[in-house]
Amino acid sequence: MAYRYLRQRRVKVATVYPESIEIATSQLIGSLLVFGLALGGLAIGYSSVAIQWAVTSVLALIGLFLTVAGLWTLIRKR
Repeated sequence: MAYRYLRQRRVKVATVYPESIEIATSQLIGSLLVFGLALGGLAIGYSSVAIQWAVTSVLALIGLFLTVAGLWTLIRKR
């Protein structure tokens, strides 16, 4: 009886989690890429200091949003 319950539970978990974990992983990888772009642009420099900080701030906000969304997806599905 207990084995059947665990087996059903395992099948249910396997059908629910993979796509959410895949989405969260892509969001976290995307956030790392965006943070890398922001830091790379900050190191190289764009055209002026104001444009450099504006673009870096926008990229950092996008990276933060993707990080929070990815972590929230993982936490919510647990």
